[in-house]
Amino acid sequence: MRNNWRKIISRDLPVFVSFVLVATVLWWVRAINTSRDAVIYISVRYAGVGDDVSFVTVLPDHLMVEVHDSGQRIRQVNHEKPELVINLASHLSKDAGFFTIPSETIHERVCDLLPGTMSVMRIHPNHLDIEYYHQHKKVVPVQWVGTITPADQYQLRGDIQILPESITVYGKKEDVQAIAYVQTQALNWEQVQDSVCQCVELQPMDGIRFSESQVQVRCYSEQYTEKRFTLPIEVLGVPNGGRIRLFPSKAEIIVRVGIDYFPHLDQHDLHIYCKYPTQLNDKLPLIPMTKNEHVQQMRVVPGAVEYLIEK
Repeated sequence: MRNNWRKIISRDLPVFVSFVLVATVLWWVRAINTSRDAVIYISVRYAGVGDDVSFVTVLPDHLMVEVHDSGQRIRQVNHEKPELVINLASHLSKDAGFFTIPSETIHERVCDLLPGTMSVMRIHPNHLDIEYYHQHKKVVPVQWVGTITPADQYQLRGDIQILPESITVYGKKEDVQAIAYVQTQALNWEQVQDSVCQCVELQPMDGIRFSESQVQVRCYSEQYTEKRFTLPIEVLGVPNGGRIRLFPSKAEIIVRVGIDYFPHLDQHDLHIYCKYPTQLNDKLPLIPMTKNEHVQQMRVVPGAVEYLIEK
């Protein structure tokens, strides 16, 4: 008896499975070609809106559309993800205002996006009431906040860079006029041995909108070494016929310079000055000077000299 059942099952099972598969395919083909109601979502993008425009109304980012069509076309529309672009430029010419995009316009634009066989039964929202105003704006510099500490035997090369260096702020007239600059969030780098670049968020301000939410902060570091020169001291502001003697007449200047620029630095890049005294002083302080942009720090030994005015 068991063997008979096995023979029957082994003989009829492929036929049964084939029948089920054919029935499933026929059901699926009929289902996708049968007309039915469905809801599709159309994303909305607003064009022609300047950075200084703010909306009192919350604008929808999509429309919910109830349609009637075959299942195949509904699937196709959902796959294509249609987008409705609404250009508001012609409505935003005044300092402030209110306008409506009527249901007829919305319905017509939506129908243009959909297949001709698809019936649109309802759109939500079916019209747009839009209230807007233009904000005042001002371009202000960006200041970075924080500390940057080079590693031992390293120094920062050049100024810290901020990109962009300035941004546009938007808001009420009195608020915008009071803003002199915007600041970054606190940024702390330690043991810097190389070039560093990081995006940093700006500190928010109540009632103010920024054209950029963050900036790039960059700094460059390099290894340094020190170089010493002994130079004559020059006196500034000596009156006609005046004579002054310094003790000593020369001083040592010690400069810090990046290793890459060390071979190119010589004494002609450096000067040591003091000012002719306008009142009686015990000593004259010495002032180091250079026009070489690669020299980061300077100090003079001694820091001041004695003098004698000869008559």
